Amino acid sequence: MPRWAATLPLLAALLAGVALAQGVTWVSYEEAMKLAPKEGKPIYLYFYSRSCPYCAMMEDTFRDPAVVRLLNERFVAVRVDVGQRPDLADLYGIMGTPTHVFLCPNGTLIGWALSYRDPAAFVKLLNTALEKGSERCSGGRGENASTAKGGQEVGAPLSVLASFAIGAVTPLTP
Repeated sequence: MPRWAATLPLLAALLAGVALAQGVTWVSYEEAMKLAPKEGKPIYLYFYSRSCPYCAMMEDTFRDPAVVRLLNERFVAVRVDVGQRPDLADLYGIMGTPTHVFLCPNGTLIGWALSYRDPAAFVKLLNTALEKGSERCSGGRGENASTAKGGQEVGAPLSVLASFAIGAVTPLTP
């Protein structure tokens, strides 16, 4: 074996560490709508507000290595500041932050969840979204963004919310 070949595993580990240190790869909403179908990945929309204390806590969750790995490898991730993109907040019927919205690669709704999540709970949420997405996205079911806003249209797929986590809306204390 050539001498340089022995350094390949070390180089690979170093590059993986650098990728994790860089954090979640966030893209714009418009870019996500183009990338997701090409890559066959669901879209994760994170709606936040700069004045939201629970959104600030989510920033710690987004630095967790397991969260970074899962979001970067399995999702196309989008951060949406509701103050900067009220059009998207309105499109998805966002009433508060933080809100987590999951879409199939073609933009149909998988489901959503509310509130801050610590890294372990967030990983569980992401895995549930992947599981539900594999059911919803392959069968062509789900609601698209144009029907996601408003009561009943969202209500049907939101039975998924209960399966995301019983504690989706729980009393939170910092």
